[in-house]
Amino acid sequence: MGRGHAQGLEESLAFAAEGKVKATYTRAPLEHINDVFARMRDNPIDGRVVLDLA
Repeated sequence: MGRGHAQGLEESLAFAAEGKVKATYTRAPLEHINDVFARMRDNPIDGRVVLDLA
């Protein structure tokens, strides 16, 4: 890995530390796992889905 890669990584981490990177996610209760998989199959999910196990 060359210096350019390390520099790009450092810049990316600084960008995230400044709050300029936002994760796109939704939460779904575990009971809705079948609906989540159906949405994944049909591709209308933006970002990630976090399953709430509590």
